[in-house]
Amino acid sequence: MFRSKFAYAVAACCAAPAITHASSLVPPVVQPSPLTLQIREVATLEYDRGSRYNIAAPVTVGGQIYVADQFNGDVYRRNGTGFDRVFDGDITPPDGLELSGTNRIINVSRGGTDDTLYVAFTVRGPDPTDLPDIDVRPLPSPVIEPCCDPSRDIDIYRVGTDAEDAIGVTSSTDLQIIYRYDLDPVTGTLDSSDPTPIVALEVQNGGRAHPGGGMLTLPDGRLLFATGDNLPTGTNGRRAAQDEGEHVSKLLIIDPEADRDARVTVAAKGLRNTQSLQYTDASQTAVAFGDIGGGIAEEINMVGVADLLDTTTVESFGWGEASGGRAREGTFYIGPGAAYGGFGPVALGEAPLSEAGFLQPYAQVGREGAPFVAVTGPVTLATSFDTIVSVFSDLSLGRLYGTTAPLSDINAPVFDVRLIDMDGDLTSLRELGARNPNVLGRAEPRFFKFADGTAGVLLERTGGIYALTQVANVPLPASGLLLGAGILVFAVSRRRATQTRSADTRVQEI
Repeated sequence: MFRSKFAYAVAACCAAPAITHASSLVPPVVQPSPLTLQIREVATLEYDRGSRYNIAAPVTVGGQIYVADQFNGDVYRRNGTGFDRVFDGDITPPDGLELSGTNRIINVSRGGTDDTLYVAFTVRGPDPTDLPDIDVRPLPSPVIEPCCDPSRDIDIYRVGTDAEDAIGVTSSTDLQIIYRYDLDPVTGTLDSSDPTPIVALEVQNGGRAHPGGGMLTLPDGRLLFATGDNLPTGTNGRRAAQDEGEHVSKLLIIDPEADRDARVTVAAKGLRNTQSLQYTDASQTAVAFGDIGGGIAEEINMVGVADLLDTTTVESFGWGEASGGRAREGTFYIGPGAAYGGFGPVALGEAPLSEAGFLQPYAQVGREGAPFVAVTGPVTLATSFDTIVSVFSDLSLGRLYGTTAPLSDINAPVFDVRLIDMDGDLTSLRELGARNPNVLGRAEPRFFKFADGTAGVLLERTGGIYALTQVANVPLPASGLLLGAGILVFAVSRRRATQTRSADTRVQEI
């Protein structure tokens, strides 16, 4: 059972604990393991890659896979081993709007029924008065802070061209607009003649701001939409991330049938940059998502659907300045940081796993020496898994991670997962995703589930669509057998400790 909002709401009456300092302010080390997945290519998305590309995680609608080409503003539908383009962003943008940035189409999701589709666009900011049928939510009020050097002040929500001379970045104030399209029942083509506009969210587009964009259709047909903090790299999310009156850093429930000014409800807060939302399993009782960190922890979070729908209390995942000015990343308190001041704020101390008022991450990983890590995934409880509960990776190196602990756990142990091809040879997401075998580059994996509940991954660089299946563990090298035995003992004891902490947490909360 997932941790309920009632439990931690009751515990919120307790005083906030003092910051405790760990000997090393980083997440637990990822453990080696014999856990193994086999990867099999099943289709290829042929699209205009050029020098830039950006693909969202595939989604299933009516038993068919749809994929958003974010950079080009196109939507594709699987057709056998290939894909048909069912929406062309160059020809049929909604209402004649100009698509903008590297996320021209942010994401797509089932539109409440199998013959409709929600589509979220980024458009060059029109005057809101030109959109009389849409509720337009503005960015937070200006937050003026030093940038790049002490003599330069900028509005960190509207960088514009102010930072261009110093660090070469610019941004514009645009809109994320969500529409609902009818689908042709045979071809799956989006009917562009009369899409229904639902809501518009003002965003900072570019300037290394975090756009979010995860989308998931709720069981009742409404849309769950993840917004980013809309801030540049280096900050801790600031106050708006925890402010329920602002739309940034939130999970929003969007109701297309509600009155114009009542279509948006805040369901959760404290997200930094969540780009994909997925149900944990076919029962659709819980949602899983990764939240890209600023430099301390990449989070895997779980939350019950019932808790999201009950908005009398708004869940918090910790990003941004809560009461007392404390911000969190993973299970750590972090400092304020500064715009473009590096990858992210530094850790100040370790936050107790039992702390009231926050949903702690199911799992987390640190950088572990890598210069850049950005979590992608997870895919959980897939029918093609056995002992593995969730699998995720990072966008840069494609290192494959797995967990085996129940989804109700907190700070569950994370293990390295081996990947083999159909011949049984070891491989990697980064190697499979290389456009040039001699130049690996970034891995860019996007995880999803096929209609039958099996796990899949799309590799952005090649457009390859793969199925993932857990197989018998690949033995560790002979030289590592003794180490492996020690790791197994450590992992079992750690899992028991984690479960104990989880149980203790529930007792303290109740």
